[in-house]
Amino acid sequence: MERIYITAGDPWHRNAAHHQWLKDAVAEWLNGPLEGWQVESSRGKDRQAGHPVHPRNPVGRWQRGRDHHTEIRSVGEWFDPAGADPATVRAAFVELWKALRRHWDDVVLIGSPSQTGRDLWSRTIPAKAGAKWADGFPVVSQEIRGMLHATAGQGRTELITPPRVPGWYEVDRTFAYAKHTWSSGVGVPRRVSAAAFAAMSEKEQADALFSQSH
Repeated sequence: MERIYITAGDPWHRNAAHHQWLKDAVAEWLNGPLEGWQVESSRGKDRQAGHPVHPRNPVGRWQRGRDHHTEIRSVGEWFDPAGADPATVRAAFVELWKALRRHWDDVVLIGSPSQTGRDLWSRTIPAKAGAKWADGFPVVSQEIRGMLHATAGQGRTELITPPRVPGWYEVDRTFAYAKHTWSSGVGVPRRVSAAAFAAMSEKEQADALFSQSH
C-alpha cells in the first residue's frame, strides 16, 4: 500500500467557489474519475474503505486490481507545514519516529496520529497469561458512555494573545490527548451522585475528589 501526503495547497478545494459547502467540493474531487483506479472497497481487518470526506483533511483511498492500494492524505493531520518544503516535512516525520522509537522499538507511523496512537496504546496492554487486563479491559456501560459523550467536548485549536507578546499565536492541542491519557484510570467506573457524596466521610470525599474522574 502506498501513502501520499499532500504538503502544499489543498487540491480538493479547487472548485470550492462552485459549492455552498466546502465538504461538497472535497467530495467532488475525491470522487472524480481516475483512469485505471476505483474507490477502495475493502482492505485489512479494519475494512477501512472509501473516502472519509473531511472539509480540511480528507482521505482518499483507491485501488487498482485486488492488491494495489493507494491512500492520499493531508500532512495537516500531523503538522502545520506552514509553507515547508517536502524535505522539511519528511524530516519532521523522522524526528517524530525517533522520539517514539525510544519507547517502542518497532514503532510504525500509520496514516494518522489517531491510528498511530491507537496502535501504540494497544501495545501497552499486558499480553502475558495471568497478567491483569490480559484478557482485555472492561467495557464501560452504555449509560456511562452516553454521559461521557454528552458532557465531554473535543480538543480545539484556539488563537490567543500571550501577555506582553505582540501578535497572535496558535495553540494546537491535538497530541495533548496522549499526555492526558498516559496515566488514566482503568477499570469499571462507579457513579457518585450528590447524595452519595454528601453521605461520605471527609476522608472519603477527599479521596473521591482527588481520584481520576470525570
